[in-house]
Amino acid sequence: MVKRYGYKIPIFDRALNVYIGTSIQEAAARIEKDYEISMEVHATTDGFSTYITNEKLKSIHYVIALETSTVTSRHIAHEALHSAFDMLDYIDVKVDVDNQEALAYLMDYIIGLIEESLKKFKNTKRNGSKSKSNKKLG
Repeated sequence: MVKRYGYKIPIFDRALNVYIGTSIQEAAARIEKDYEISMEVHATTDGFSTYITNEKLKSIHYVIALETSTVTSRHIAHEALHSAFDMLDYIDVKVDVDNQEALAYLMDYIIGLIEESLKKFKNTKRNGSKSKSNKKLG
């Protein structure tokens, strides 16, 4: 089972889609289907983040995928950091020892979205209900 939870990052006008699955391979397969792309995911991967330039939607989507059976706060922070760095890099925000605050706030925000997604996934799995977040991209 894989669920997608879509969010807007308002200040950056970007989409973040968090894919939560019972296996990372299932999550990757869902991402491939949703974005009509091909990707390689190693069997030892517990999660990953990437960004996808989507010509069809004329936007950049940031994607985080996590496996529920192995996810920890360390995985969440790790993937949130990658996405935050990618977003800031795209808009040319320099992050260094003297300029860390934008990264810290954005990473905190993304961690909150991932935690919200995991909570929704667990509730959906427990209740067996359908989630609105699994509608088509766009």
